[in-house]
Amino acid sequence: MKKLVTKEVDYCDSCNSEHSLYTCLTCKKEFCYSCSKTKAIEYPHSIHFRGSGDGFYCLECNSKHMAAGDNPLFNCFVQIKNLRNQYEVLSQDIEEAGKRAEEALKRLQR
Repeated sequence: MKKLVTKEVDYCDSCNSEHSLYTCLTCKKEFCYSCSKTKAIEYPHSIHFRGSGDGFYCLECNSKHMAAGDNPLFNCFVQIKNLRNQYEVLSQDIEEAGKRAEEALKRLQR
């Protein structure tokens, strides 16, 4: 038996391949996984967790928002990214200081 099936397929706006997964929050362009790594930026939605496609902007929209600074949603994503970077640096500093303190304690206990 033959059937005629209508199928809706998403295509990447960059490379025209099927199965686009990510959509720019501003211009609504869609990107496949490989193009999302080179032609867009994904911002995490929180300091401790990472989502999928939460703060996704193509490079063009990203640079426009960076220059203008007038999009509150974009500004929040950038602020979270900056806080996340600060958190990672502070965590490394605290871990290194803890190791030094533990080594000093071991030396003194001998």
